[in-house]
Amino acid sequence: MQNIELQMLQSTRQDLKWLNENYASVLNAYDNQFVAIRGQQPIASATTLDGLLKDLKKRKINPVSALIKFISRESVIL
Repeated sequence: MQNIELQMLQSTRQDLKWLNENYASVLNAYDNQFVAIRGQQPIASATTLDGLLKDLKKRKINPVSALIKFISRESVIL
């Protein structure tokens, strides 16, 4: 069990690094949207968190397996 948790943390860390390095292009494509990132690529997006979670559920993707971020040009506190 501990090994799976460590893998998930490492994967999330890699996805966050990828997002930081590619933020400008992600921002251009997904401004004002919630984005799920897994495997260093966006896998789903929606204008609401509920919409994103519903899309992930429909596609049988566990939200815990993805990095979920709100992408915006403006500073937003959620």
